[in-house]
Amino acid sequence: MNTTTSTSQTWEFAVDELPRLFLQAHQGDIHLRHSGGPGQVEVTVSTDVAVDFQGVETRTDGRDVRVVIPALLNPEGRGFALQLGSLSIGAGNTVRSRIDVLVPPDADLELQVGGGNVTVEGRSGTLRVRTGGGDVRFDEAGTVQVRTGGGDVSAVRAVEGRLDTGGGDIRLKSLGEGSISTGGGDVSVRTFGPGRISTGGGDIRVQSTEGDVTLHTGGGDVNLDGCRGRSEVTTGAGDVRIGVLAGQLNVRTGAGDISITVPPEVPVWQDLSSPLGEVVSRIAGRGEPVEGQEHVEVVARTGTGDITLA
Repeated sequence: MNTTTSTSQTWEFAVDELPRLFLQAHQGDIHLRHSGGPGQVEVTVSTDVAVDFQGVETRTDGRDVRVVIPALLNPEGRGFALQLGSLSIGAGNTVRSRIDVLVPPDADLELQVGGGNVTVEGRSGTLRVRTGGGDVRFDEAGTVQVRTGGGDVSAVRAVEGRLDTGGGDIRLKSLGEGSISTGGGDVSVRTFGPGRISTGGGDIRVQSTEGDVTLHTGGGDVNLDGCRGRSEVTTGAGDVRIGVLAGQLNVRTGAGDISITVPPEVPVWQDLSSPLGEVVSRIAGRGEPVEGQEHVEVVARTGTGDITLA
């Protein structure tokens, strides 16, 4: 059977509404830009060696555009590729690809790749990304769901959603209601909440929170510069440094030091305990809060470290 091979192929689609793209690839890096015209979807797959692109599946239905890229084989080697629904199997001399995508701003996206990095530039509507082990970077999204088996996640902002990595770091400027989880990396967020942040052993750094939040690390340090609402902070052995603006704070660490600051003149209810460490409170009596007045409640526990409240 005769086949035609090339190192690049482009598929173009035009829909009447804001597109919703489903893109699945066996392996390769995805680079998507939200700079297309209204209803425009363009997908270009490039490889270092000439391959047969006939196995690529495309379909449109209303505003939905579906592109499935199976394992691409080097015609000069041995191997096989099999696509069964969402299951992509490839063995032997498969070829890694680069996938460039162009869509309009606010398009909804679902991007899946077995192994590769995903980069999204511009503003997404709903963004769902899953990669077996690469890094994920996006600029802005309404609702986001990101999962990578072990890479880093970096972003500018999302209104709500969930970010997960098996072991990499997660860094972003802002996430509204949602959750952030990594198996062992660090987490850094400027503005977060309400929601939950957890890491198996890395450090957590948050500049400010809104609403109720839970921060947990198996053994790293926690730094929270400004929190409101109800805040639960736990670490197995790390140090904790928190600036409380208002609300309730409950802090526990197995062996680290705890340092807490509160605003001047704000009434503070405090319950501090360290069986083997030093407990120091520099808060003078401020009296009971009057009705409607902001106040702070602090509970802090450490097994062997020191506690300072100022």
